[in-house]
Amino acid sequence: METVTPIRSTKISYDGGLTYTFILQGLKINAIEIDPSDNDIIYSGSENNIYKSTDRGISFSIISNVNSLTNLLKVSPFNSSNVFASSASGIHISTNGGASFSSLGIPSFNQMHFIANTPLIYGAGSNGVYRSSDNGLNWIRISGINSVCIETDPDNNSIIYIGTNSGVYRSLNNGQTFNKSGINFPNSNQIIGLVKDPDSGDTLIVCTKKGIYKVWDLLTSVAGLNNSAPEKYFLSKNFPNPFNPVTNIEFGLLKQGFVALKISDVLGNEVTTLVNEMKSAGSYRYQLSAADYDMPSGIYFYSLYIDGSLTDTKRMMLLK
Repeated sequence: METVTPIRSTKISYDGGLTYTFILQGLKINAIEIDPSDNDIIYSGSENNIYKSTDRGISFSIISNVNSLTNLLKVSPFNSSNVFASSASGIHISTNGGASFSSLGIPSFNQMHFIANTPLIYGAGSNGVYRSSDNGLNWIRISGINSVCIETDPDNNSIIYIGTNSGVYRSLNNGQTFNKSGINFPNSNQIIGLVKDPDSGDTLIVCTKKGIYKVWDLLTSVAGLNNSAPEKYFLSKNFPNPFNPVTNIEFGLLKQGFVALKISDVLGNEVTTLVNEMKSAGSYRYQLSAADYDMPSGIYFYSLYIDGSLTDTKRMMLLK
């Protein structure tokens, strides 16, 4: 039987994904990065070479050799001369726009995170969490936790989040100590991405291998607050109320059932369904953000259905 070798190719779009153009045809590309300060400049890494384009991907030339390049290639958003490449042997840095690279003598990273308007950079990898205070020239290890991804609070850089194959950790003291969240995410605790938006309070977006979740309290809250069944079914008063733009809704189940938590306006028109799935016995809290549904000020109702039957309805008020 004839063996067919797959064609390896990389594509780029210049119109928001409507159409794509092939680049670096025939090469397996492990990493690709666009210069944040100049989108005409694109870096690409194959297994052993780093390529650079200065014409938005129309043409590429080899600028350096880094053996066993992995899937991380980053340009500093605050100093485009600094380019980082991760390989099986560790992290390499170029301070001349990729013309040459040198080893930093530290293990490879899965992800790098740059802090705006500071020389701080964090790196997360299987050998732990590292920090540089001088734009990536020197690094120290601040934690030995095997990390997949890393994020900081844009409103408070002393708060650091790391995602691992077993859940989320948080530090409140610049990485001196990390505490693991007690949250167990549905179907998978393998974290592959974290996002913390400005002015979002305690809310963190967590991406696992099986889903994306909005978490507003790492100690207690995602889909389930606890695993013990309450003494009776309940639908609590939302808090805060009145609210703008975010409020929390809690309910409890005596036994497993199919749950729907519906939001409607004063005319009975459905705004959204926050929950629509099978749930085990226990107490749950969900967050409603009026901004997500362009909700105007007014009276709204939230209703809990269990196995198709209406259990309770309560009123809440949005004041903008």
